[in-house]
Amino acid sequence: MLQIQKTLNIDSAQCSAPSMVALSTRLQAVEQRLFEEKTVLSTTEACQYMGIAESYLYKLTSAKKIPHYKPNGRMIYFNKQELDQWLLSNPIGATSSTSPIMNPKSVAQQ
Repeated sequence: MLQIQKTLNIDSAQCSAPSMVALSTRLQAVEQRLFEEKTVLSTTEACQYMGIAESYLYKLTSAKKIPHYKPNGRMIYFNKQELDQWLLSNPIGATSSTSPIMNPKSVAQQ
């Protein structure tokens, strides 16, 4: 909350704790919405989006296993839509004929 007060140049006597909590909550919601609308992600944002470690993402990019861009030859960027396609690229179908697991004790009693 102190960071929000500094950012907005608000004196602590001017606002109460509940109003600061509400303001912080709304600010987080705005940041989340902006993140969801982005189409190009940085390495850190891509890791957060996919839920993987940066080291694993760098391993994927160096092996050219994931689509990525280096417009200036240094920073790596990712297209969000291409990440979605990559995440869904290898579907594993469910087996249609699954049998329930029987308890051996109940089978022996029958």
